Amino acid sequence: MRTSVISSKLTAYGAVILALTLVAMAWTVSGQQVKRSSVSDAPRIRATAPARAAALAKRQRFLEMFARAYFPGRTGQLLVVPREGDFITRPDPDVAYMHGSPWDYDVSIPLMFAGPAVRTGRYSMPAVQQDVAPTLAAALGVRMPPTATGRVLPVLRTDFARPRVIMLVVLDGMRRDYFDRYAASMPTLTAVRQRGAWFTQAEVDFIPTNTPVGHSTISTGADPAVHGITGVNVYDRTHHRAHELFAGRMPQDLMALTLADVWQLETAGRAVILAQGSIDRAATPLAGHGACQLNGTPVVLASYDRQTGDWATNPDCFLLPAYLKDRNAKTLWQASAEWMGHRIDSASAVRYSALFPAFEADALIAMIEHEPVGEDDVTDLILLNYKCADFVGQVRSRFRRAPRDARRDGPSLRADAKCGRGKGWG
Repeated sequence: MRTSVISSKLTAYGAVILALTLVAMAWTVSGQQVKRSSVSDAPRIRATAPARAAALAKRQRFLEMFARAYFPGRTGQLLVVPREGDFITRPDPDVAYMHGSPWDYDVSIPLMFAGPAVRTGRYSMPAVQQDVAPTLAAALGVRMPPTATGRVLPVLRTDFARPRVIMLVVLDGMRRDYFDRYAASMPTLTAVRQRGAWFTQAEVDFIPTNTPVGHSTISTGADPAVHGITGVNVYDRTHHRAHELFAGRMPQDLMALTLADVWQLETAGRAVILAQGSIDRAATPLAGHGACQLNGTPVVLASYDRQTGDWATNPDCFLLPAYLKDRNAKTLWQASAEWMGHRIDSASAVRYSALFPAFEADALIAMIEHEPVGEDDVTDLILLNYKCADFVGQVRSRFRRAPRDARRDGPSLRADAKCGRGKGWG
């Protein structure tokens, strides 16, 4: 780990020296031009210097974001930043468009806390995903292990009582500006925001900004350089093939303890911990390691299986309640194989319709109703990933012929409706 940090620093410093050299060369040439025509060129020179300085600062920030996600043996040798406004694509009809850039539209995130223990207000201080787990751990009265690089945000009241339930909801792909642009269309989330602590400058401070990296960072409070999840997959140099992180809902690649891990060890397995997600690489890091860590106990993990339409788990580490085993997404297209002119008659395709969020919410409500959540003095955890906004963004070309409001407002409205159904437990 020490070697990797030094190497990253040397790379960053080298880039800065190169950029500074280029700036110095530009000023030398400009200075010669000033002598020839100082009146006409002076405004251009004054304008050029701030622009170059801004470009240098941006480059340095990008390098630091890459460094926070560098993990030896996993991070690739070539790191790519698409031009602002461009998107990386791949030949996968389910995920045609990928996010993961350092530009504002990928790194500006909504972050808020709400509940009796929270001091309401707008917070303009910087905040990152790594701060979530330490802050929730403080509400539980415990600390995250030294692997956590985040801090406790100053949102908790000094005299608060430990909550009976803590719910973490990750709205995957939900932009921060949606909360302003569509506030009237999202009454539940708007109300929670007004009664909670809202961070106006929350950002992702690493690259890539994709689902498994983000959820692992949120759950552990650690940089990707520490928890080891650096992308959707990594290259297995021994077997010369791609290695899918969290495939089969296996948590062994996650190299740091999560909030769920810490709390189930602290309570000796007495806490009820429920984790649910639209995809395995989001749900698994929220659930943590379960029984697959020393002295661990299985927690509930319900992860949607896009091949079968069932709720699935990894029985070696987690539990799947019996009452979820007979729920299948095929019921969503029995009445019609199409939604707004698009085929949805498969377990994968139906996720991109407005029918899927209700299916997810039904499973959540079933877990809350069947499990003894909040029934004793041990705080319980509900950890959720809702990916509807991200699904639509990744295959937005599918909906290019759909009405504009359905493409734009649909994900926000569905996320709001799902949160609304469970708001009594927030």
